Amino acid sequence: MIGRRLFWRLSRIAYYKARRELRSNDIGSNGEADLQRRAAAQHAKRTPGAGFVAIDVGANLGEWTLCMLDAARGAGIRASIHSFEPVPMVHDELLRRVAASPDADAVRCVPKCVGSEPGTARMNVCAGLAGSHSLVRKSEGRDHVDVIDVPVITIADYCNENGIESIDLLKVDAEGFDFEVILGALPLLRAGKVSILQFEYNLCWIDGRHFLKDVFDLAHELGFVVGKLLPTAIEIYPHWHAELERFIEGNYALGRREALEAAGGVVGSFDASNTYAAD
Repeated sequence: MIGRRLFWRLSRIAYYKARRELRSNDIGSNGEADLQRRAAAQHAKRTPGAGFVAIDVGANLGEWTLCMLDAARGAGIRASIHSFEPVPMVHDELLRRVAASPDADAVRCVPKCVGSEPGTARMNVCAGLAGSHSLVRKSEGRDHVDVIDVPVITIADYCNENGIESIDLLKVDAEGFDFEVILGALPLLRAGKVSILQFEYNLCWIDGRHFLKDVFDLAHELGFVVGKLLPTAIEIYPHWHAELERFIEGNYALGRREALEAAGGVVGSFDASNTYAAD
């Protein structure tokens, strides 16, 4: 049994390495910060002087928001960031951390959830500020603290109510509720008003009863492509493949092929052996 477990572990390491799956989901090394820098640089080149609009769904303690401010500052552009965090104790800490930034006036913190339709939802709250609070996955044992009611709005409605005409980068990290957030942004996606939509995919999608294939089907309808964020690139998949449906944690991007390629995207394909490589 020891031999089998060891072989399994070694094979798993090799499998993850070949697939370029990340061993850490740190924003500085998982491709998120790289995408922010590239998107900001492209914006500065394409529309110098115009403001950069970013939306952070599932802002938590503000790591992505603050990193986006750094990327905008580095590109020499003005940023406007709307950060959604509905859990009260976490939202309070988000406000505190944003207030400490020299660019705090560029951020609006919104104490709401984002979904496919407006209303109210039940949020499963975990212990600690950095817990994985979720609308679809219940925390277990000592991690579970409470269930609270939270207001829900769609991205499309929020933009309409606040006069936001377009979004340069929309980030979604909603612990299994991500596809619902994407559905709520559909009017904007169809109108070409979102340049790149970044979302997290992981085991929580099982609780949300959605697949990565759902995003690919949507991308096909919209004329978009889907890619996985790597540390310094985006691995673009023109089509869905069953090998992708592993619920392994990672960040993906949805958008027009030219937008993803401009942000470091490289197109590849699967062969008859069900293995992927860049073309």
